[in-house]
Amino acid sequence: MSGSFCDGRYNLACGECAEARKIVGTAQYWRPLAAGGGHVVLAHAVILIDADLSAAHQAANAFEAQLGSERVYCADKTVTLAQLLPGERHLLPRFSEALAQELDASR
Repeated sequence: MSGSFCDGRYNLACGECAEARKIVGTAQYWRPLAAGGGHVVLAHAVILIDADLSAAHQAANAFEAQLGSERVYCADKTVTLAQLLPGERHLLPRFSEALAQELDASR
């Protein structure tokens, strides 16, 4: 998603072609295990549930400017779950509860 913050190969986007907007950014760091082969991976995701995207992008752009970077991020390249589901309420607590249940079930 060119123009979105932290653009990477594992972004999840909603929409088609030029209309696509980033809703999830992910990162992965793979390391080989010392013995026996295989790998271990550190992975995380940022899921845009309900946020002020304009303010977030202003902060990210100010940070990049302080670094002397020429990167500029565009709020219109991202979307939140709340924007995609405008009639839904309490998305953040509902998401947090569902995630906690899934994590508990996986133990």
